[in-house]
Amino acid sequence: NFVIDSMKKFLLYILFCLAGIECLHADDWKIYASYHNATQAVKADSRIFVLANGDLYSYDTEDQTVELYDKTNVLSDFGIAHIAYSASTKQLVALYDNGNIDLIGMDETRWNMPDLKMKALSDKTINELKVVGSEALISLNAGVALLNLSKGYFVDFYTFDGKVTNATIVGKKIYVKTATDVLEGDRSLNLLDVNNWKKVASDAVAFGQTDEERKNE
Repeated sequence: NFVIDSMKKFLLYILFCLAGIECLHADDWKIYASYHNATQAVKADSRIFVLANGDLYSYDTEDQTVELYDKTNVLSDFGIAHIAYSASTKQLVALYDNGNIDLIGMDETRWNMPDLKMKALSDKTINELKVVGSEALISLNAGVALLNLSKGYFVDFYTFDGKVTNATIVGKKIYVKTATDVLEGDRSLNLLDVNNWKKVASDAVAFGQTDEERKNE
């Protein structure tokens, strides 16, 4: 597996770097210490973006360079919960625990989307981030957020009875999975009206796994 092999090389690189960490100031050590526990890796062209303890870094498989990302350079916030890459828009989506969102271009430009963070919701627990083409879906206990990545705006937020664990887009339809049902929404209709969603068979679409399901395997 290309990603796994590259990650092994990268981790060896990090170990060599850490060998000389004692020469750094104590304040610098606090920045580096949180990058050791990788929880998610996403390939974006020649780079592999890695999420570790809520922090983000990347490894370039072509020139073996490492980039660390924080509020001093690219990021707008602290505590990233999920990352995903859009090959269509050449952007990394960084979703924070508090609902804040950064769209990071491969030239390291950033577009911040605070809409979900600022939205008044009873429960902002995030269950999944999924990118489909130039759009992204965020599944939360309180519903589903739909984002347009190419234009950088928050499209809509859909609410249901029960928490949403997964969501995806197939053609002109959005599918969501709750604890009890799989629902289908035709995008030609007003999907803010819950009555325009209909129940379908549980195997009507492939969702993939949530992060929690992967942890429990």
